Amino acid sequence: MRRALLLAVIAALLGASAAHAATTVQVIPALPGVHFSFDGAPLVSGHGGTLVVPTDDRVALRRRLRVVNTTLRHGVHAHFHGWRRGRLTLTLMFQVRPRFVDPGGRHVDPRRIHSVLLKAPGGTRMALLTDHPTWVPGNRIVAVGRRPVSRPLVWSVERAIANGANVVARSQQRFRPSNVRHPRVHVRFYRLRFAAHDALLASGIGSQISLTFPDRHVETHPLGAGGRFNFGSLPRGSYTIKVKAGGFASEWPVTLSANQSLDVSVISYLDVLLVLGGLLAIALGLLLVGRRRSRRLTA
Repeated sequence: MRRALLLAVIAALLGASAAHAATTVQVIPALPGVHFSFDGAPLVSGHGGTLVVPTDDRVALRRRLRVVNTTLRHGVHAHFHGWRRGRLTLTLMFQVRPRFVDPGGRHVDPRRIHSVLLKAPGGTRMALLTDHPTWVPGNRIVAVGRRPVSRPLVWSVERAIANGANVVARSQQRFRPSNVRHPRVHVRFYRLRFAAHDALLASGIGSQISLTFPDRHVETHPLGAGGRFNFGSLPRGSYTIKVKAGGFASEWPVTLSANQSLDVSVISYLDVLLVLGGLLAIALGLLLVGRRRSRRLTA
């Protein structure tokens, strides 16, 4: 009887000990308010990023503890990264939406930027949406001695493509998602002022201009008064211009790397008639002068 009672007491003590067994886990970065789940029970990290898990079984803890993707504040989420030396590490995701400006500080419609590629230290690359927010990692886990720590992640803009041309200097613009959620990306868009005039008469000429972009697509526009047209914003790159005019119009290559004005001469059909008429008049004049001299010599 006494033996059975003793065994019952020991079992109760062991059960109570197991029920109160717990492990404190350090969360990196040390953030309070991160949500977890252990065997279906909700847990939340406390001050200093500590998390108390109701088990002393380290193997079971790693297998059964789950990070619930947590919204820390607007546009910032915490996701599970991994285990480092007994510490649970997180990746902080930031909602980033870039703003594009030209060299003059004027806004560039993000829909004109077809793609943006970011690069992080270590060679990690990711695409950035231009007209919608993108979730971008804002930290990285590094080892300081034997201890994992969280450091802000700096991204650089490796390229931004518009109409087949890269409109940024490679990896020269950098930003931290943890500090800047709407980075200003300076893109190389320039103005091109075009004018076509008659080679002899110097008057405006032409009814239509065709512009071939670096990606080989073609835009056509009517020429204004004086054979003029202004392109308000074009990505840097190599273009070809062709004018539709009553004459011997040709193509002109343009390499756009700054605001530029292009004034071209077109030989019109009227120019040809005037030149031919002038040559004919000179020929007739010479012929008449020659005949008069011939008559004088004969006389």
